[in-house]
Amino acid sequence: GARPPAVGGWGLRLGVVNVLSPATRTLDLSDERPCTQARQNGVLLVAVAQSDLGPGANALRLAHARACGVVIYGDALAAVVSP
Repeated sequence: GARPPAVGGWGLRLGVVNVLSPATRTLDLSDERPCTQARQNGVLLVAVAQSDLGPGANALRLAHARACGVVIYGDALAAVVSP
């Protein structure tokens, strides 16, 4: 697959991106306004369910991410969105 030039992680361990795609710029997004942060920084939003969050919190995170823009990829555990 294509390697994006820049991603913002929401629940994503960015070290994984740094190892698999060293040329990709990474940004850690906070829980507060991650969509806005991704848009302002020109990065794809990559939201991932976390084992230390409950199912409701993870579902809300992924729904919020999908509502941020155009969904490029999505499954039960992750969403990649172009804001």
